Amino acid sequence: MPKPFYGFLDHTADLGIWVEGRDLCGLFANAALALSDLLVECPSDDPSRCSGRCFSIEQADLETLLVGWLREILYVWSVEKRYAARILCIELSEYRLTAKIELGYYDANRCELLHDIKAVTYHQVEVNRSHNGYRAQVIFDV
Repeated sequence: MPKPFYGFLDHTADLGIWVEGRDLCGLFANAALALSDLLVECPSDDPSRCSGRCFSIEQADLETLLVGWLREILYVWSVEKRYAARILCIELSEYRLTAKIELGYYDANRCELLHDIKAVTYHQVEVNRSHNGYRAQVIFDV
């Protein structure tokens, strides 16, 4: 059984998670997939129902870059009801992220809504090196 790449943090009112990745690109990819896992559960995505999307984000440090990245994913969910189904590529360089992801489409007949996440917060956000690569934590307003 593979080791999970994210888990829940104890938090009184909101939803907190930790996420891991072998490198920073893997960390950011796993964070996007974890957010999608928290939003919706869908059966395997039909490739004809998926679409590619490119993102480019620049921030002052890794923590704000992570929050900005997850806010982009949440925005697409909130406006279009599309979620990160697969991460096709991520490139990071000096606090700039460029990514291409495959977005799945929410279908109320096939998918189950799990959490109503309103925002990605800066509260207790962290990105740190770990013995396995990188580990981050982020709190979502629900």
